[in-house]
Amino acid sequence: MSDILSIGGSAVTAYQKALGTVSNNIANLNTVGYSRQELDLSAGAPQAIANIYLGTGVSVDGTRRLYSEFAEGALRSSYAALNTQGPMVDYANRVIDIVGSAKIGLTSALDQFYASAQSLSGDPGSIDLRGKFLRDADGIAGGFREISGQLTTIESDSKAEIQSEIGKLNEYSKQLAVVNAQLHGQKTSAAQAPQLLDQRDQLLREISKLTAIRVNTLENGEVDVSLGDGGGKGGIVQGAEARPITAVFDVSSPGKVEIVIDPFGQPASVPGMTSGSIGGLISFRQQALEPTLNQLDGLASTFASAVNGINKEGVDLQGRTGGDLFAIEPMFKVDAPVVPQGSPLANGAVVKATIVDNAGFAFHDLQLTYDSGKMLWTAKDMVSGVTAKGADSVVINGTRLEINGGGQDAQTVILRAVQHPSGGITLVQKDATRVAAAALFRVTPAPLNASGVTASITYQAPAAQPAGPTALTQLLDNTANAAAGVRFAVPSSPGYL
Repeated sequence: MSDILSIGGSAVTAYQKALGTVSNNIANLNTVGYSRQELDLSAGAPQAIANIYLGTGVSVDGTRRLYSEFAEGALRSSYAALNTQGPMVDYANRVIDIVGSAKIGLTSALDQFYASAQSLSGDPGSIDLRGKFLRDADGIAGGFREISGQLTTIESDSKAEIQSEIGKLNEYSKQLAVVNAQLHGQKTSAAQAPQLLDQRDQLLREISKLTAIRVNTLENGEVDVSLGDGGGKGGIVQGAEARPITAVFDVSSPGKVEIVIDPFGQPASVPGMTSGSIGGLISFRQQALEPTLNQLDGLASTFASAVNGINKEGVDLQGRTGGDLFAIEPMFKVDAPVVPQGSPLANGAVVKATIVDNAGFAFHDLQLTYDSGKMLWTAKDMVSGVTAKGADSVVINGTRLEINGGGQDAQTVILRAVQHPSGGITLVQKDATRVAAAALFRVTPAPLNASGVTASITYQAPAAQPAGPTALTQLLDNTANAAAGVRFAVPSSPGYL
């Protein structure tokens, strides 16, 4: 009915709802994920009277979210880029604090070691100086192990954080799949409840903080989500289905981290995961942690080899040729622990490996398996197949494996043998008299030598004689006699012409 009362009534009703929408926007000003809403109004259907169309007021078509798909995509990309830097900076600062620390760093320990070596060279017979030299040498080895241990702690922390972030990602994916299932009942996004769409977008923002994603939005508001450059294989959410992801770490190379989708179904590797907090953590391990560990290992290996070589060139206090001062013991790292219930190390079991017989040691990977019926662990050499058994400890290949804590039936732990010089360097020479502080040869000038001439002497191992027959001209004496002879005690040909 086109009259002033009905038109005024429709206007009052419409603007009451508009004020309610504004009030709702104000009330949710600080609500995480809330998108501002706007009331859509349209003119009422006109009333035809003869050839005249009279207005009937205003009608409310519904509420609309002030949402831009382009702006939302840009926001997600910004989240991924921003969260990449945080872990990189935080963990890199920890590495700098360790390597550059005056207390933990190697600079002061190396200075002290070289000062002790110089003092000992001036008085090689001093037992006190020899003892101080060994103490400083042990301090160097301890310094390497301390820094290596600190960096290993950072490696473990970054690994745990990657696993934690992946756990969050899997949880958000499950929630997003549930939202998709609820959105599936409508044909268009305009017909969806604004709160449900807000929840969808907030979950996408949270996922983008963890890693860069590609989002495909369907007409009804459902979304399909993919990771990295994996294309179809990188999908983690498709409709009401969510696929979990996991991280696979290489114990011998901290920078090698593989992200695998659906590890227990149809596993697929996801390349190019370099953004978000997960990408930042992986980049830190690749660009900062692994190069630092490699350089530290290289320094420890070079230092031990050089000092051992110098010590072997001299003689000790008893006149014997020197031997190695340092040794680099191999280390074991736990890899791919498997338990039926999925717990990596059930009941808090911890494995410690110690080299007890260097002569019998074999640099092989080992496998530990628990038998709950016999309450025994079985250790197996994964190269030779040799096995050994024990309850709390097992000795195999010159290595004692100590298991602290219980196990579950069929629990398996793989121990990877790795070369880690900075973590395995030790001082093996504890006897101060065995430090080769004197040279193999010494030149003593004669008291009456007034010429000022100085002499030096060095030792060079004789060159190996070539195998095979010798020329007869070198075997026979070239005398004036018409004939010459020589007797040989070898069964083969003595020489050649």
